[in-house]
Amino acid sequence: MTKPEFRMTAFSLPRLLSFAIVLAVAGFFLAPALGLDGPSLALGLFTGALLAAVLRRTQKTAPHPARTTSPSGDKPRTAQTGDTQTLFVGNLAFRATRQELAELFAAHGEVVNARIVLDRKTRKPRGYGFVEMRAADAAKAIEALDGTEFHGRILNVSPANERKPRQDS
Repeated sequence: MTKPEFRMTAFSLPRLLSFAIVLAVAGFFLAPALGLDGPSLALGLFTGALLAAVLRRTQKTAPHPARTTSPSGDKPRTAQTGDTQTLFVGNLAFRATRQELAELFAAHGEVVNARIVLDRKTRKPRGYGFVEMRAADAAKAIEALDGTEFHGRILNVSPANERKPRQDS
C-alpha cells in the first residue's frame, strides 16, 4: 500500500483575497453590534477565510498506480485485445464529449470504451481520443468514419498503436 500524498490545487489568489477582505470588512462593522472589538474580529475573520480556503483546496490524494488493465479490470490494456480493438480518433473538436464519441461509433458496432485525451495541466481536451470496440466492427467503423465531419471537423480514424511505457523525467 502506498502512502497518500498531499498536494495543493491551483486557486485564484485575487478571488481568495477579495473573499477574505469582504469578511474582514463585515467583521469590522458587525463587531460593535456584537459587543466585540472591531479590528480583532476583522483580523480573525480575514485569517480564518484565508486558512479555510487553503485547507479546502488541499486534497488528500493517493498516487495513481500504473494501470495494466482496462477501467473495468477484466482485459489487459493494449491496442488490440482478443475480440476488441482500440481505434485512434484524431482531429476531434474540443467541444466533443465522450458520450457523443461513443454514440458516433455505436452506429457502426458495439463500443466497449470511449475516451478523450485531456491535457494534464489544463484538463482541457487535446483534440484526439480512443474508442475501443469489437474487432469485427472496428474495420467497418474505420471505413465509415475516417474522413467524415464531426462537430465541424474532419475525423482521422485509424487503428491505435500499442501504448509505449512512459519515461518519467
